[in-house]
Amino acid sequence: MLALLLPFIGNRPIVGFCTSLDTAFLNPLVKRYMGTALPNEIIDLRHLYSRRMSGQTQGLSSQAQHLTNILAHYNIPDLGAHDAYNDAIMTAMAFLHVR
Repeated sequence: MLALLLPFIGNRPIVGFCTSLDTAFLNPLVKRYMGTALPNEIIDLRHLYSRRMSGQTQGLSSQAQHLTNILAHYNIPDLGAHDAYNDAIMTAMAFLHVR
């Protein structure tokens, strides 16, 4: 899997939602495969959204940082949670708004 994934990612940033879980899973595997953890910049949509919105509020509750609330904020359709493909598409659409 890594032989296909790593060339696909290349040196591009990796965008995700709550990325600490993903990187905790991937980095040990990548380290065994390449001798180092993922060198890519990791962009966590949840943190990016929180920073973006902190200027408009006095801090967001953790509830407001759920992906479904971010999608609603930008009128992005909810394609169904906990499906890897749908989660990736929704995260990508939200990232385009937040960045």
